[in-house]
Amino acid sequence: MLTLEYSGSNMLFVVGCPRSGTTWVQRLLATHPRIRTGQESDVFDQYIGPQLRAWQQELDPAASGRGGVGLGCYFQDTEFRRLLKGYLLQLLEPMVGSLEPGELFLAGPRAVRSRDPRSVAGGALRSCVARRTRYRRLVAGGLA
Repeated sequence: MLTLEYSGSNMLFVVGCPRSGTTWVQRLLATHPRIRTGQESDVFDQYIGPQLRAWQQELDPAASGRGGVGLGCYFQDTEFRRLLKGYLLQLLEPMVGSLEPGELFLAGPRAVRSRDPRSVAGGALRSCVARRTRYRRLVAGGLA
């Protein structure tokens, strides 16, 4: 079971523009015996990213035009992020929970759909759980 101390150091994301070769790079890297890979989960774009965006918007009292609303009225930032991290860890458990020491999980190339890992989805990953996660971005067919 993943704990709140999980750093994401055994995860790798290959991100890039559509048709830039991310799937090919994923398949190439997955041939290594210490790298595990899986199907696209959309965990950051569809599940964690939207919740983090809503949270950030709720923290801005002027954003709604009605003053502070939403969960921001009930939770402090650190408490909400801890809860979101717990939820994320439960979603990641089937992907990375059974890895042996020295093994790496290579997330599907659409796991973070943005061209830039500093996007909201990448930001969700870094701010919630994985400060040590590795990103490789394809630019014009080459790794950046």
